[in-house]
Amino acid sequence: MPSFTRPDIAYSRVELATEQALLPRDTPTMHTVILRPPFVWGAGTTTTIEMADLARSGGWTWIDRGRHIMYVIEPE
Repeated sequence: MPSFTRPDIAYSRVELATEQALLPRDTPTMHTVILRPPFVWGAGTTTTIEMADLARSGGWTWIDRGRHIMYVIEPE
């Protein structure tokens, strides 16, 4: 069960409610796994360009001086 149980924005509340509804649905042949990627991108996404522009201009804040691992997913 997620430890973050009191989200303060609507998107996070819906996300948590969905996770809570799915987790108890495990069966002997199917296990529920919740993935929370911080960033999902694909065709038409401009966020990566904006992130690169911020980094080049010095406006990007690196978490833990750039030592924080951030996973990204590109759906096909």
